[in-house]
Amino acid sequence: MIININIDKLEEIVEDSIPLRLEAVGVFLKGEAQSRAPIDSSFLVGQIDYEVNAAGNLVRIIANTEYAAIQEFGGDIRPVDAGALTIPIHPDAKGKRAKDFKDLVLIQRKQGNPLLVRVVGKGKAQRMDIMFVLVQKATIPAQPYLGPALYDNLDKVVEIFAHNAA
Repeated sequence: MIININIDKLEEIVEDSIPLRLEAVGVFLKGEAQSRAPIDSSFLVGQIDYEVNAAGNLVRIIANTEYAAIQEFGGDIRPVDAGALTIPIHPDAKGKRAKDFKDLVLIQRKQGNPLLVRVVGKGKAQRMDIMFVLVQKATIPAQPYLGPALYDNLDKVVEIFAHNAA
């Protein structure tokens, strides 16, 4: 039995299926990266996506937010437009900025970082809730999620690419 293979036709079929294969890899890696995102906010997860460049035979996993890289690689964060970073302490302060509160009072301490507190109640029932601690820098440890999404799944990526022909 003789089988004739038209190499030109075979190359055309393979070339035409590459964008679909890359799309399948992108969907998989996006899900992997989202499941590995290190913070408890859904914001970073929602910013993770992928893009396929069929002309360059490339799929890229992206995270379109300023702090995506600091989560992946770690590093120091310093204030840019303020005198200090405000680190939320109170549950009501999570996900908010100090300027979102109108009633904060600055407490300078001899030892330790300054605090922004909220005075609640009057008289004997009055209390102060610590809302934010002020710091000059915050060091974020590396918490890789994009790289491991690929490197921990290289065999799976190859399998997905190989089995998603048109």
